[in-house]
Amino acid sequence: MRIVLLIFLKRLFRLVKNIPQTSRALQEIIKDRYVYQRALLDEVVYNILYTASDKPLNKRINFKQLDLFLKTELLNNGIDIPYHFTVTDRDGTEVYHCPDYNKRVVRIHIRRFYLKMILRLVWRQ
Repeated sequence: MRIVLLIFLKRLFRLVKNIPQTSRALQEIIKDRYVYQRALLDEVVYNILYTASDKPLNKRINFKQLDLFLKTELLNNGIDIPYHFTVTDRDGTEVYHCPDYNKRVVRIHIRRFYLKMILRLVWRQ
């Protein structure tokens, strides 16, 4: 880092002789750095958007880590209940489901949840 800074300062002092020239030279250097970094960022975003979809979904996602993230976020929001999840691709094909996932049991839980919500709404009126 020090070497880069020294090279930068030597180059700057060689180019300029007074304060306005120094100011313009610094502006030009910052502008060049911005253009370079912007091009790098554009390339990274392009790669994320267009080359990631070349890989299948199950190669791009770490499902254990996804489960950990879901659990952490639920707990951070005060939700401490058992949950199940599935991952589907854009065609609706199931790519992954948690190990204890059972469609029949989940459907029963969803029906019970909706029934409880409906009963709460009815009793409030």
